[in-house]
Amino acid sequence: MGKFSIYHVLPKNLTGDVLRPLNDFKISNPEEYKKLSAKYKGREALMERTIPLLDCLWNDVLFFSPVPPEKLKVIFDDLNINWRLENWLELDMEKMEGAYQNAVLMEFKTNQWKKGDFSLEPYRFSWLTPEKLGSIREVPQWTIDFYKNCLREKQPLFVFQYIPHILYRGNIDLKNLNAVKIPA
Repeated sequence: MGKFSIYHVLPKNLTGDVLRPLNDFKISNPEEYKKLSAKYKGREALMERTIPLLDCLWNDVLFFSPVPPEKLKVIFDDLNINWRLENWLELDMEKMEGAYQNAVLMEFKTNQWKKGDFSLEPYRFSWLTPEKLGSIREVPQWTIDFYKNCLREKQPLFVFQYIPHILYRGNIDLKNLNAVKIPA
């Protein structure tokens, strides 16, 4: 796991040699788009939001985590949460030309994100830099508390809740990604 790596869960039905944002499927494969967009049920408004700095829609980007998946796995194990995210893709930002010009960091400055609030306030976003990436490699305590609350309340668990998100505008050729396996 590289110092400047970011991570994406390997899509179950990945085909071809390019990792593409959801909206790319809208015209090229409407059935796949419908299936993939189902994860936004109840959050459809988010799909219409414009991302500050990148000036594109939420579904026009690929989402990455700066937290290495093995760190998430340790927390899942500690909390006795079933680990089902074995297969990941790793992108070394330093090895991909132009990567930082297409990536923004979305940070959660508080854990008071209200359910149903799909606003994308500009203060949450900044251009990703190597320095920023190096400083956000741990799972925030807010995330761990969220996991505990979900277990206690028997609520759905969103793995990346309160973890900084890296939003990348564009497609990524799979040859620029490394496969990473974090077994259960």
